[in-house]
Amino acid sequence: MYKESRILYKNTLLYCGVTLVNIDRSFDALYWCNRKKMQKTDTVKLQSGEMMDIYRNDARQLICAIPV
Repeated sequence: MYKESRILYKNTLLYCGVTLVNIDRSFDALYWCNRKKMQKTDTVKLQSGEMMDIYRNDARQLICAIPV
């Protein structure tokens, strides 16, 4: 069953009701995602109306969310 994503605490996103994801709000977040070879896999709209892009690198087991 699909559950909505929501922010649990300041920089923690509960992604699809299952996975805890760090929210990177720094100005160079995309630089680090590219450097770690992470790829955009999803865009999530939260109940508050805020949108987050989800970046992943499954080979290194990395995941983060960046506000759009």
